[in-house]
Amino acid sequence: MVNILKTEIDSLLRDKGVYYSIFEKKIPDEKGTCVMVLYFDDNLIDLYAEINHVKARLKSQPILTEFRCYASDFFETFNSRQVQSLMLNSISDHMDIGYMEKEHVISDHFPCHNSVRDTLDDSWHEHKYKLVWGFLVGGFSTEMQPLNFIADYYGEKYGFYFAWLVHYTGQLILPSIIGVGILIAQVVFMIRDEIPAGEAFNTTLNIWYAIFLTFWMTFLVESWKRKEAVIAHKWLMRDFADSTTERQQFRYNLDIDVDTKKQW
Repeated sequence: MVNILKTEIDSLLRDKGVYYSIFEKKIPDEKGTCVMVLYFDDNLIDLYAEINHVKARLKSQPILTEFRCYASDFFETFNSRQVQSLMLNSISDHMDIGYMEKEHVISDHFPCHNSVRDTLDDSWHEHKYKLVWGFLVGGFSTEMQPLNFIADYYGEKYGFYFAWLVHYTGQLILPSIIGVGILIAQVVFMIRDEIPAGEAFNTTLNIWYAIFLTFWMTFLVESWKRKEAVIAHKWLMRDFADSTTERQQFRYNLDIDVDTKKQW
């Protein structure tokens, strides 16, 4: 299997700047199992970025434009998501990953983590409470360091997901406090006035609380739209177009018999 894999990546290795290491992995009842790690030189990543018309942020001003190797000093460095995407695309151009997995030449392929992940964890633990407070009262843009790390490392899609979780969790504080206060009041009235539980928890307070929740939900959604627009502007995602492709394993072929008109 190792020799087959070496043969398959031979065309990729012809591009100067691609290297590999092989680590033997001993697993009982399995033969020839190993881990192959591919390394890509930064200059080759820049070349792939120009060929694939990747947009990068300029250092001098907050705009995205197509990367050019001859002007690489004017661009910010690619984030982890962009580098991983370029590497996976270049590998897919030289070999059929899906077919090799199907034929059990390889069991899986994935990008390795780097030291940025530890920095992300430290930043999240340091700024998470300030970030929640900023989403509640305003000024969250000064505490966006953990969200920026997530967007650069995992992609903006996951950055927006965590931003929504922070916003939603923070906004839940007010209805939670009011809900607990109503519950305590109903319990006090039940004990003091010796009211049956069915009647004690079925009061007009529930109606007023439901009305409050309708206004709160409207505020939750509208305030998120404003915050989402601010984050999208900072990450230069206002004109984003999703280019995600489906994995081959998820493709479905529908075969219909011409004579019976039934699926088979």
